[in-house]
Amino acid sequence: CTHLLSMIIQNAIAVGTGIAFVPPAWLAYRAWITNNIECPNEVTSEDRGENPAKQGFSMKKIPSNLDVIVIGSGIGGLTTAALLSKQGKKVLVLEQHDIAGGNMHTFQEKGYEFDTGLHYIGGKIGNKFSNARKQLDYITDNGVEWEPMDDDYDIAISKNERYGFCGGWTKLKKRLKHSFPADTAAIDTYFERVQSAVTLFPVLLALRMLPE
Repeated sequence: CTHLLSMIIQNAIAVGTGIAFVPPAWLAYRAWITNNIECPNEVTSEDRGENPAKQGFSMKKIPSNLDVIVIGSGIGGLTTAALLSKQGKKVLVLEQHDIAGGNMHTFQEKGYEFDTGLHYIGGKIGNKFSNARKQLDYITDNGVEWEPMDDDYDIAISKNERYGFCGGWTKLKKRLKHSFPADTAAIDTYFERVQSAVTLFPVLLALRMLPE
């Protein structure tokens, strides 16, 4: 659980880190389906259709010898289920929506595909030896090819001024100071507090996980 939470935290903190992108729906689907997690529908391929993640719920389809039931198929639920499944546990994932993935799935409108939540992943995911990368490679059987994003992965526009957000704490801080020279002290303070939050967040999570 600690490694899982650490991975999710690192992936969630994208500002100022090395950024990479992967289609969110594919990652969620891969984590669930590829690792042979038990779906709530043990039916034949003819009955299953093209997408087993969209089958309806039925009590008679639930196996009786489950080890774990995971409620919710968001990033946390799918990651937990994938890790347990790879350890030999028989896992059932329950989801009230008609597709797995939570905020990781996408939708299409007028020919365009939109992300509902996750847009990019940081946490030194480009480093094959980082904890976040190792864990994602493990649950996806090295099935995800990570692609670096453009140097300016986000652009903020205010009063016709454009401000690009780039990867890397040092580079982003330097760029912000160049754009706002009168606020260099405030920028330093902000980055110091963000770094403190990143360092202390796992400790806070560990404390919250302790029984009351």
